[in-house]
Amino acid sequence: MLGEDKLTLRAIEFDADLCAIGSLYRFSQPLTFSLGIPDVVVRKFVLSCIFFALRTLTAFCSRTTHSTVPDRLIQMQSKLAILNFMPGTDALPDVNCERPETRDMLGELAGCLIECEHVFQRLPEYSQSHGNLLDSLAQSAASRSWIEASTRWNEIRIRAAEQEGGRRLQFELAAGAVDAPPRR
Repeated sequence: MLGEDKLTLRAIEFDADLCAIGSLYRFSQPLTFSLGIPDVVVRKFVLSCIFFALRTLTAFCSRTTHSTVPDRLIQMQSKLAILNFMPGTDALPDVNCERPETRDMLGELAGCLIECEHVFQRLPEYSQSHGNLLDSLAQSAASRSWIEASTRWNEIRIRAAEQEGGRRLQFELAAGAVDAPPRR
């Protein structure tokens, strides 16, 4: 059993959020291929769709099983920025944001979140009741509070791999996708 503490539940929801945004991006990629829409525009479109869903469905976002809306948006922004343009390539996602193109994409997507909030604030039915998210996004980014769920998710992945006989863990360690678990 993985546990039912708040951090574990947030970590599981964190993984669901990242799977969802990754799937939505891959589903939207034909816009790039068939219509010639630039990849950065497709990524911004995906992030803006998620943004407005999270901003308007606040009753579902305030549960303790989910990270805060700013944390979730930063996590999904990061996921979109690190995804390889072509799935299935040998290159691993740039999880440490070492490549200039990843850092550039992070900046583009941060600008998208800011613009989305500006648009949201012009919607009279939401602006008064939902407050302004920009300060919270900046605070979340600065405090790095969004990392907590991803750290717990990595622990869950390692534990699940160990219970599976270590095959997946050995593969991920060989690929450099996870850090070695602490020795007991």
